[in-house]
Amino acid sequence: MRAGAMNRLSVEACDSLDGLKDGFIDDPDACDFDPQTVVGQTVDCGNSTTLKISAQTASIVRAIREGPTGADAKPLWVGTGHGTPFTGVLAFANTKCDSGVTNCTGVPFPMAVDWLKNFTRRDPSYDVTKMTLTDLEENYYLSRQQLGPIIAADDPDLSPFRGLNRKLLSWHGLVDECITMRGSRLYYDRVLQVDGNASDYFRHFEAPGVNHCNAAPGAFYPLRALDALTRWVEGGIAPDVLVGYKMPNATTITADSEASRPVCRYPQVLRYTGGDAGSYGSFGCVARGAKGTGTGANGGGSRRRDEL
Repeated sequence: MRAGAMNRLSVEACDSLDGLKDGFIDDPDACDFDPQTVVGQTVDCGNSTTLKISAQTASIVRAIREGPTGADAKPLWVGTGHGTPFTGVLAFANTKCDSGVTNCTGVPFPMAVDWLKNFTRRDPSYDVTKMTLTDLEENYYLSRQQLGPIIAADDPDLSPFRGLNRKLLSWHGLVDECITMRGSRLYYDRVLQVDGNASDYFRHFEAPGVNHCNAAPGAFYPLRALDALTRWVEGGIAPDVLVGYKMPNATTITADSEASRPVCRYPQVLRYTGGDAGSYGSFGCVARGAKGTGTGANGGGSRRRDEL
């Protein structure tokens, strides 16, 4: 509950960075919200319930945003962007409380628990609640060592695909609480490192306010992305933007519909340019600014051990 309140505070702090306060962070890298700055603040949790943000909550939030680390505090993988929920069916910080908001314990994501028990450890009795940071790091590398050669799909060398003269289009919701958007972004960056002209056949897009295969109320979902890929393959029209539709009104592909908004091609970000906030034409895609694109917890751009 506290983590959910913390996410609301981060959205309130960074919502208007794109020029319009609409309940979403269009460029998480530009958000410099620090959870430590709201420790001790009282928040309204609804149902006449208030809570005070604790230092422990701030530490949990920071850890999720930065991503998992090993016992030496060095990063193992990327974290989540500002605005991504901490609680929900697929989220990372769910808890179960005995009474009220006290005596709470963590409720790990079931698929992650099953993965550790049945695939990584191959031991259904393995107790994930007793894992230390050293155990986490061991499980991370054990999983990669045992299962990576079988199911990994992270090879950035797409030259065989390019040689077939085909096209690849991907998109990721910026508030995906289950599979971090930073993973897809990292892969695309690696592909470009191998082939600087990869955008000729592979383009990646990021959708603000869209979580794991769903759009938050008021967000714009790239429902017709497959149509854009079809036009690229069959008509040679490479997409510079996708069209995001406000669900559940995505019944047409009219770009100037009041229920649509651009979904920008990475690394560009969405900006409100002025005019009717309900009009597609009031938004544009611009180059990402310098703020928040460097290294560290806020930008999420620090070199990860997985890249070495």
